[in-house]
Amino acid sequence: MKEGTLNSEILKFKSRFPREVLLCRVRDFYEAIVFDACILVEYVGLNPFGGMRSDSIPKVGCPIVNLRQTFDDLTRHGFSVCIVEEVQGPKARARKIRFISGHAHLGSPYVFWTC
Repeated sequence: MKEGTLNSEILKFKSRFPREVLLCRVRDFYEAIVFDACILVEYVGLNPFGGMRSDSIPKVGCPIVNLRQTFDDLTRHGFSVCIVEEVQGPKARARKIRFISGHAHLGSPYVFWTC
């Protein structure tokens, strides 16, 4: 995977919290890739995107307005969630700064914000 891409950045965050479903803010959506995308399709009912080629990376997105329901569905099924936010800047195409902003768990389905 190419260094500096969104996918490589997501995987770096994922390596810090490998047992949590990672949702990364990308404009008006929270996206997940690879295994986390499969969990969101299976347990939350989200629709995958990103292509049907055999070499494409599984990807799924959740609109911001549906984030609470997504947390509820994941935690109800026993999953923990890690949220990665992006700093909104004036330039839409500029490289985004991202940071881990919170976690949700079965015992605490409300996000514990770490920022």
